[in-house]
Amino acid sequence: MLYCNRFGQMKLTTEEAIPIFVVLRQITVKRGKSVKRKICAILICIFVFCTGMAVPESIEQEYGDGTRNIVKTYTLSPGEDPMLLIEKEPFEQGGYRYNYAGMTKKEQVERHTKFVQEKRSFETDTNQLEEILPDIPGSIPYDAEGYKGDLILDPSSIQTEAAGYASSPFTVSDTRTYTDLAYNDPSFIPPSVEKDGMTLSLTEISWQGQGGTGANGSLIPTSYTATAHYSATGSRQYATGYVTTALYTGEAVLEDMEILYTLTYTGSPVPLPADNRPDIL
Repeated sequence: MLYCNRFGQMKLTTEEAIPIFVVLRQITVKRGKSVKRKICAILICIFVFCTGMAVPESIEQEYGDGTRNIVKTYTLSPGEDPMLLIEKEPFEQGGYRYNYAGMTKKEQVERHTKFVQEKRSFETDTNQLEEILPDIPGSIPYDAEGYKGDLILDPSSIQTEAAGYASSPFTVSDTRTYTDLAYNDPSFIPPSVEKDGMTLSLTEISWQGQGGTGANGSLIPTSYTATAHYSATGSRQYATGYVTTALYTGEAVLEDMEILYTLTYTGSPVPLPADNRPDIL
């Protein structure tokens, strides 16, 4: 019989849904594997839709002194409401009417572990390992897809490269002295010289004469000494900063909690209709 549950969903009673479940289950015996998988999925969907409940992991019948119980076991996540499992309307099965009697729960924690590694990047002022190590963390927290843990720095994985470059101008100068020159002629002076791998150009010459005195007392140099000044400009590249990458490794743990709910329904014999009662002589 169809009726609405407390959430306004149309559903069948368990007793009415189970025969449908059994018939479809029997069909799977005559079909191939692919059809079986599809029908099994349909069976679960029909059961959940028709009854408005999760599928129990097990259904057991217990017999005592004049009593019968049906015990249904479900596994839920902590966020799911176990009250939705309860069949509050009595249902009949095998000549007995069953009513909800109670529920117990048991928490189960399953621990999963996996090896994790993560690469992290940091901005540093130097590329010297001994100066980098104090500035980067020795461990980092890991939290992804439910797994948590602390990952430890692997010092051998540290690599550093320049984050960018800039240029800085500089000047190289040199002074050369040339002696015993016959004339103060600039052509005697080399127009350029080499220093530190650079070519320096002549920028200035100063002369000094050496020699005797003329008839009128004037100086008549017999040789000259030249002091030549050279210079050149260049630019050098330097790193504006560094990016250091490091690998962190460790074990992450996922604690998967499930709650096992056991629902008990107590049965009592269904009274026979008056027409079916045995005559008392």
